Amino acid sequence: MDESVKRPKTVWLIFVLIVFGGVGAFFQAYLISTGNVELPPAVEQPPGILYYLQLFGFPLLAVAAATLMFLRFSVNRWIFSFLLVARAISILFAILSGGIPEQHFTIYIVGMLFSLCTYSLVTWYSFILLATGYYKDT
Repeated sequence: MDESVKRPKTVWLIFVLIVFGGVGAFFQAYLISTGNVELPPAVEQPPGILYYLQLFGFPLLAVAAATLMFLRFSVNRWIFSFLLVARAISILFAILSGGIPEQHFTIYIVGMLFSLCTYSLVTWYSFILLATGYYKDT
């Protein structure tokens, strides 16, 4: 694709939303991990490396994928695909392990399904961009 062609507005929107969301997630994760924010009484910070990978890894990969999409590198579609699968597994594990408190179950599920739908749409759109010749490395 010619460098003089403007990026679609949807790419700008995805980039801005994911970067701001990632920065917000990093800040919130920092506050939770340092103990500066109290969690609700029924919610406990789970131990283990998987929790920290999910807390810091998902936002980091999402920001990296959005940046790669903005810079027109086609590898972003595989990162978004990985995030989609990892998010689906994470939701399934949270539901089956009983890690969601009953009084917050509905809002957690709505938030998780919203993020899963968002990752699905962004992944689908990244493959659409491949078909339209948006990426410069293909």
